[in-house]
Amino acid sequence: MSSLPRRLPATPHGQASVELGLVFPLLVLFVMVIVQFGMVAHQQLALWQVAREAARAASVSMQPQIAADAVLDAIAPRGTTVVVSRDDGVTTVLVTYVDSTDLALLGFVIPDVTLRARVSMASEVSMAGEVDEISSNVEPCNSLPSLTSTTTCS
Repeated sequence: MSSLPRRLPATPHGQASVELGLVFPLLVLFVMVIVQFGMVAHQQLALWQVAREAARAASVSMQPQIAADAVLDAIAPRGTTVVVSRDDGVTTVLVTYVDSTDLALLGFVIPDVTLRARVSMASEVSMAGEVDEISSNVEPCNSLPSLTSTTTCS
């Protein structure tokens, strides 16, 4: 009798496990990058909304920087900065926020992202403190219309 070991038939039973072990970490990393990208995109959309609200408040205020800061204090995350400028009847607001990467293991790979949103709106208050021409031509309606009345204030 021979002392040589018997050869087992070649079967691919462990091949799928080995392939999964090689590909799975890359797949998890890919999914984590996509989730982080979605989180940054969400923060950018929220920052645009904050910039719109701040621009609206600044465009109707006599003190635009104070109005924009009040909006930031109310709805923006900590660390958000705002710069307001008013030129030729246009109020421009620039909002800046540094978004950190929140997912584990990606903080080392993806650095913090600086997000910016710039919104411009027509100023409804002039620099002298008077309401602009469009708003001053509107006369208030002293009587409330009834449900059956079709008259309007002019």
